[in-house]
Amino acid sequence: MAANYLQLLADIAVCAPNLQRLCVVSLETSSISFWQYVIPGGGYPPFEDKAITSVFQKLESASLQIHAESASVYTAKEVAWFHSICSSMVSVPKLKDFRASGVTSQNWTPKIHGAFKQLQRLEFTECCLDIEDVVDIWNACQGLRHIVCEWAFLIATGTKPSDLYTALLRHSKTLQTLHLDMREVRTDDGFTASERLGSLQLFTALKSLAICEITLLGHVWTLAALREDLLPRCLTDLLPTNLESFALLLLEDQAMENIHRLQEPLVLSTFVRNCQRGFSGLKEVRVVSIHDIHAPKITNAFEGTGVNFSLVTESKHSFFGM
Repeated sequence: MAANYLQLLADIAVCAPNLQRLCVVSLETSSISFWQYVIPGGGYPPFEDKAITSVFQKLESASLQIHAESASVYTAKEVAWFHSICSSMVSVPKLKDFRASGVTSQNWTPKIHGAFKQLQRLEFTECCLDIEDVVDIWNACQGLRHIVCEWAFLIATGTKPSDLYTALLRHSKTLQTLHLDMREVRTDDGFTASERLGSLQLFTALKSLAICEITLLGHVWTLAALREDLLPRCLTDLLPTNLESFALLLLEDQAMENIHRLQEPLVLSTFVRNCQRGFSGLKEVRVVSIHDIHAPKITNAFEGTGVNFSLVTESKHSFFGM
């Protein structure tokens, strides 16, 4: 039943030349698929330049959510992998908004050929993409304005937040909003300060930033538990001065279940003192945690600065920040 439904839906999509928006939730297995009927060649490896320009001549927005079996259940030749979908979407001439949820990487992925010439917004949520694949896709884009990348789970082997930096820097003159959440990226030893993402001061168009502390600060421990000597002395050295909205996403930490109080780490107190001088356009700062926390010293310090400071309690994986 599901297989027939998705095939019929795909038949409708490919017969709609004026389609401007596409939103699809699909299963992608060896026997059930939507995308294998849309992508020329079925979306199977080897990944050739399989244009779908004739199918989606006027498509401007595509949102997809994929539910697939574990990669160990089938071989790579049996499913329409997300990389194949993404490679095909490169050829859609008017695509401006591309969002994907639940997508995963495969064991071997070639480089994407071509470029998203009109794409402005790129969002990956609840994803399990390897960092190398994210870098490849960002490199295939030109002048992105909005980027969201939120991992559901990833075991990082030999990769680190700083690996994203060069690809992200391609969009430093155009990027307006960035949401980067690596809290579910697993590593044995954590990330050192030198392996963090890097300074965002070159991102002159950036107005809204939501970023987790492991990416920004380079440590696997939560901000509330870190010693001051392990933190960068000045958060303002990492952020662009044109920022209007800043959200810091705290790591889940079991010890915080009984603490409920965020002390006054030097990295935040210094930021409060400097925000009026260097961040004249800053309107709001949020500290986001899955725990109900309090930060009376920091809250009081923000009073009178003109910046709206708030502590946000999130349900796990529910906060998108923009």
